[in-house]
Amino acid sequence: GGLYFPLEHLFLQMLNPTESGPLVNFLAGTAAGAVNATILNPLSAIKYKTWGREINRGMWTEARMMLEKSNGSPRPFLNGLRPTLYRDIVFGGCYTWLRLQIQVWFELPPHQQWQANLVAASLATVASGPFNYARNMQYATSSRKQALSTVQVWQELWAEVRRQPNGGQRVLLLAERLRIGWGTARVGVGVAFGHYAYYWLVQQVQNDTRQQQRRAPF
Repeated sequence: GGLYFPLEHLFLQMLNPTESGPLVNFLAGTAAGAVNATILNPLSAIKYKTWGREINRGMWTEARMMLEKSNGSPRPFLNGLRPTLYRDIVFGGCYTWLRLQIQVWFELPPHQQWQANLVAASLATVASGPFNYARNMQYATSSRKQALSTVQVWQELWAEVRRQPNGGQRVLLLAERLRIGWGTARVGVGVAFGHYAYYWLVQQVQNDTRQQQRRAPF
């Protein structure tokens, strides 16, 4: 989500404002992922319900209908929260740690750091894929029903995989369900661009602030 990079930046500064390290990077990523998931999950649950409808009723109308169908229970807005937390914690920890470690390992100059972003985001997407699948299946649950747990979703997926006639078909089905392939590349490119855009804006704000301070009278 769009909140991830500001949160990551905040937690990196909070955990160690002078110098980062592998543990600090990992903790900052997991913390950013956890907060990002908690804030955005209800909105994602509403948005998911609007998909596939012939007429988009809008977010507010959809939220009201979800409440009515659940007899006022917040359950539809909490569907997917646990796997979303797991997904974003795994993604955040892997992504931030890997991105910054790759930059150190290969001594990448600033203009090549997009490569670390792309690799780290792609690998983190694969690592968090099982939780993303469970999240989507919980979002697809009717507002009137109790969603399956993350483990139950995985059990159903594994049973489906085992029903395939051979190993190749099983791998293909698993990759399709977990969106490994094109989906991984799409997320990797999107995250790399988001990181670049956020830190470019931060740099512009910092430059403007410095210029204003130089112009300010003593």
